[in-house]
Amino acid sequence: MQSLISSGWSATPRMLGTVRDRPSATPYTNKLAGLPVELLLSTTDFLSVDDWICLSLCNRRLFAIYHRRYNSTQLPKEMKLSVLGRLERDLPQYFVCYDCLILHKDDGSGFLGLSDPFTQQSCPLPCYPNSPIRLILQSSCGFDSLRKFKFLDIQQVMRRFYLGDPFGTSTEALSYTQVKVRHARPDMTSIFSTDAQICSEQPALYFRIQHAIVVPGKEWRLLLQIVSSMVICTHMKHSCEVMIPVRLAYRSGGKNSSSDFNCHYCNTDAHIEFRKHVSWVALILTTWINLGSGLTPDDRRWKIHTHRGTHFRCDSTELKDSPRVFFENASPFSLEALLLRNLSYIQDQRYRQIMQPVPPDPRDFGGFDAWYLPSIPSSPSSPDLPSEPEISSRANW
Repeated sequence: MQSLISSGWSATPRMLGTVRDRPSATPYTNKLAGLPVELLLSTTDFLSVDDWICLSLCNRRLFAIYHRRYNSTQLPKEMKLSVLGRLERDLPQYFVCYDCLILHKDDGSGFLGLSDPFTQQSCPLPCYPNSPIRLILQSSCGFDSLRKFKFLDIQQVMRRFYLGDPFGTSTEALSYTQVKVRHARPDMTSIFSTDAQICSEQPALYFRIQHAIVVPGKEWRLLLQIVSSMVICTHMKHSCEVMIPVRLAYRSGGKNSSSDFNCHYCNTDAHIEFRKHVSWVALILTTWINLGSGLTPDDRRWKIHTHRGTHFRCDSTELKDSPRVFFENASPFSLEALLLRNLSYIQDQRYRQIMQPVPPDPRDFGGFDAWYLPSIPSSPSSPDLPSEPEISSRANW
């Protein structure tokens, strides 16, 4: 059975309780490992597969006995994850990778998930860039987010919540702000930001996502054309029935017209408004979402906000909780403060002085100039754990 067990045997002394170069001691006959081979093998008749796999990791003799007998066993994905989950509980400095089905080492860098090409730090895990499932963030007219979020980001932030320092990453690592200017319309500026909070009452990670498009006051009609094309969530794309009333209210003379609504499929809370700011007019869409507990990518609250989300729907219990209420109650930074901060970046093109430019890439960013504020790394308050090798076996069991 070529598996995490076999390579973990030589790679993880702490997990196996032995050292490769140390000679094996003769087991006592009154101990479990000292029982005859026949008795040890018969115990598997009373154990589940993941139980005897974990039992085989107790020492070399047990591993050799069970491995020899079950070396052809092929475990389904669910069983592999069950075994890895049990090992993860005993080794908190490791975490389950749901993409390649192994345990990865948490190196305490705080940047495990930040692997975008324009960041100075990159994710050390080769499986992360190839992960097909990511969070869908609303966009309009090509002003999409350059920062991509995957389940690993959510998993690591919630690990910090469950285990404390120095594990995982902080919610600040998910804060991101960018400014984009289209070459064809340099007078139109897009400001996009995300920030995160954890609700401890029913452990879950909440996102607040704000997208503001700003034009000179005399060009305010451009926003009336854009508003109906803004994407709220995977279920409410280009939803005219909620956007048009705000547009009509502003067009009829309302200086600051706004509206609130909720998606009855994914429970996304949204707030849209037109606002005059100095000599500009801004169209602002803010959404709040619940991304779940971060324990498994099969959590419906996570999957419903990914590109597969159209296949899912929140149940009646989940719809009772407002992501906006939970987020704003936990956040020290109010919605109004966030909006004023984001709008301040366009004052005298302040973003050019305080943000980093995104290297031009015609394949992804053609037609735009972009700047961003780098994400904040975690800063563990306790010393780093001693270095240990990564459990890097490719599951073949």
